Amino acid sequence: MILRRITKHVRTQNWFAVALDFFIVIVGILIAFQITNCSVSREDRRVYDEAFERVIVEMNRNLDMQARVRENIAIELPIIQTALQDLRACRTDEDALANVQTAIVPLNAPYIMLLEIEALKQFLSNDAFLQYQVPEAREELTEFLRVASLLLENDRARRVQQHMTSASMPNALSPGPLAVSGPDEILAVMLSDSPLSPPLYREPVIAIPLEEACQDKAFAGMFYDWEADAFRIAIAAGMLQPRLRAALEILGRPVMDEEDAS
Repeated sequence: MILRRITKHVRTQNWFAVALDFFIVIVGILIAFQITNCSVSREDRRVYDEAFERVIVEMNRNLDMQARVRENIAIELPIIQTALQDLRACRTDEDALANVQTAIVPLNAPYIMLLEIEALKQFLSNDAFLQYQVPEAREELTEFLRVASLLLENDRARRVQQHMTSASMPNALSPGPLAVSGPDEILAVMLSDSPLSPPLYREPVIAIPLEEACQDKAFAGMFYDWEADAFRIAIAAGMLQPRLRAALEILGRPVMDEEDAS
């Protein structure tokens, strides 16, 4: 339609009408371009907002996991250390035997680094998000990702080293009787809000006299390894908690303490 009008005006040499038609065409193109840009911008913002919310959820989950890990370590570490003291002194009385047997359950659930960073990695690797990010917030998140990645790498290296140098079970231990009603009991714990230490289906028991077990270096080594990992993980969790709080603060989603909520 416009093209026919322009051709007609050119034939009649109506240059004002030709210019007006060209102006109408250009304005139409600009409006269409602007509408397209607005649509793309809204879609980019929607994608950014969704990625941002995933980061917030991930960080809050990490903060909760670090708190629960430290709480559990505070409960279980004295159990392990009491048994370790008995082994080091090679005590053989009934109390010592009970202490060592009690420690075997947490002993078979060593702590690992519980930390999720996938949402944050995707968030920081998308250059399209830069226009929406405050430089200070991006710097804080980048530094947190660096520290978290280093801690996870060190944790993986530690576990590989332990797997390569330690036996699956020392001679001092043997599998005990069935300790659960079935797989569903373990699954229920793993799917619960506190799946840090699901029950063992057969708790190991001491298979030799305690005076012999205390001389078993592989057996005592399990206690030392657990203690070292507990210290390492608890310290790492303590380092991550303030960093997570600082990151959430700068992102505008500060964590409320119980006293603040009240």
